[in-house]
Amino acid sequence: MKLILMSATLRVEDFTGNGQLFAEDPPNVVRVAGKTYPVTIHHSKITELDDYEKVSFQKVCKIHRKLPQGGILVFLTGKQEIVRMVKRLRRALVPKAQRTLDTSGDADVDIQVDTDFEGPSGPRDMDDDEADGDLFQNFGAGSDDYDDAEEFEHSDVDQVAESSKSEDGEDDNRPTKVRILPLYSLLSVKDQAKVFESVEEDTRLIIVATNIAETSLTIPGMTYVVDTGRQKCRNYHAGTGVASYDIMWISKASADQRAGRAGRTGPGHCYRTYSSSVYARHLDPFALPEVLTRPLEDVVLAMKSMNISNIAGFPFPTPPDRSQLSAAVQLLANIGCIDVSNMERDGGDGVITKLGAALSQLPIGVRYGKMLLVAAQANVLDYGIVLVSVLSEASPFAHTNVQDDDDSGSDSENSIDGLDDVDRTNAIKQERQKKKARSNVWRHDGGDVLAGILATGAYSYAGRGAGGASESLACKRFCEENCLHPVIMERIQKMRIHLAKLAKQRLGNASGVAASSGKVLSSMPPPKKLEENLLRQVRRLCKIPFETFPQCVSDFMFFSFLRLQRQLLQDFLIIWRDERLSRALAQMAKQCLDLHTLVVGQLL
Repeated sequence: MKLILMSATLRVEDFTGNGQLFAEDPPNVVRVAGKTYPVTIHHSKITELDDYEKVSFQKVCKIHRKLPQGGILVFLTGKQEIVRMVKRLRRALVPKAQRTLDTSGDADVDIQVDTDFEGPSGPRDMDDDEADGDLFQNFGAGSDDYDDAEEFEHSDVDQVAESSKSEDGEDDNRPTKVRILPLYSLLSVKDQAKVFESVEEDTRLIIVATNIAETSLTIPGMTYVVDTGRQKCRNYHAGTGVASYDIMWISKASADQRAGRAGRTGPGHCYRTYSSSVYARHLDPFALPEVLTRPLEDVVLAMKSMNISNIAGFPFPTPPDRSQLSAAVQLLANIGCIDVSNMERDGGDGVITKLGAALSQLPIGVRYGKMLLVAAQANVLDYGIVLVSVLSEASPFAHTNVQDDDDSGSDSENSIDGLDDVDRTNAIKQERQKKKARSNVWRHDGGDVLAGILATGAYSYAGRGAGGASESLACKRFCEENCLHPVIMERIQKMRIHLAKLAKQRLGNASGVAASSGKVLSSMPPPKKLEENLLRQVRRLCKIPFETFPQCVSDFMFFSFLRLQRQLLQDFLIIWRDERLSRALAQMAKQCLDLHTLVVGQLL
């Protein structure tokens, strides 16, 4: 068998230097140089650690005013930064009387601008990663350091502008129009496709994007790249089991990938808002592998299903920390997927149980898979599917905040130009109050998750399952009127449909519409009080790792809830503290766990 691994940013040493993987015959490494146009890299002499948005904003304005034709690609960390940057660029580059704003609140400008403004400074599915692999390893020969302070007369942009002038001293093909577009993952497919649309010859395309434009796609016509050197990374803390998203420095490989965006269709320039010293000393050569930045229970369960007894001794190309593996094994043991009772006798780190084998066949996370199984046991599978769909995505609620108020104010100014200042202020205030009132429609005493279940049911009812453009238009209008994010709601609905088909295949013996037909109801009624309580307990049982209680106790709590009210559960927790009753309760809980396993086996 021949296995070929291809990547532009792969840490080859993790494979070639791994004696456990290749003890006798190390793999062959073939380096293929990419074919791109030369890219000149400019580093800043001063690295702004906090307000890097201001530095990149000044750089974009200066590039547009002084440099010849070519698109500008700006890299920021997330949606909020992108929306702020797009608005600042519109205010700086577009006269107020000519500004336009689309319905989503993101800037989409295509108008005449004053290029002497002196204010503050065909798409492809896969990216050509190979073209950037070794392009900038020796960046020193083709890079320079610049200082963007206004008191310096000749900055890097000025030097490029001087070299681009024609023989008679006139600027060569400097655009007079600008089109500003955002690009991030939460944009709809239609809005994302706008970045590939062609623009007029005298129009400059400015795209403000996250690292989705780094490797996931290639935008034609980009000549200038403004790189802030930051990205939003997921950091997993194995000790607490909590994952957080933090703004951090990118790796050198990512910086080189970003610079390569400027050399696809012609020679380009990459302006980095950090110094060459920061690049050389503080940026890691490569980004951390995903196995080091995410929970490993899904990986461990898949390996256990392949009868790998000792996970810690497996020859990972990049071995994760032992605390990560221990936390994953402990979590799987807590939710009943691994039996560790005979670990000292048999060695290894436990064996997979029937429940674990069943969950390993589901193409979803371990906790979400058990949520479906437990929801099927409690006869709330249809609501359990919605619960998993809501939890698998970000919050669908577009909460009213300052950013939204700014958007509302801009829309109102465009629609009430005929009013005087007092009436205009009152009209804008009333519009904000209406929007805030609409955002309170989804408030629920049970929290955002149950509110998300209600929103999903209403979203399905708004579309009525019509399909095609009519359903899409109706759902989008419903989201706009009820402060819901249309892209997230669409993802939740797709996940719900997928899980319904999965339920028919794997949980056909359960009750509910999804298990019997593999479809979802377009008119799903809101869950009743008992069903809400069951869903809360399903989430508690599967979402939170029970580190203070053994698995038999957690399952006993769930089955007790089917018979008792919340007060009796609180009494149970008080009784559990009495060591004299611990053995009797443990025996009773073991019987409940056996019943649990038996029912799950029958469902599968």
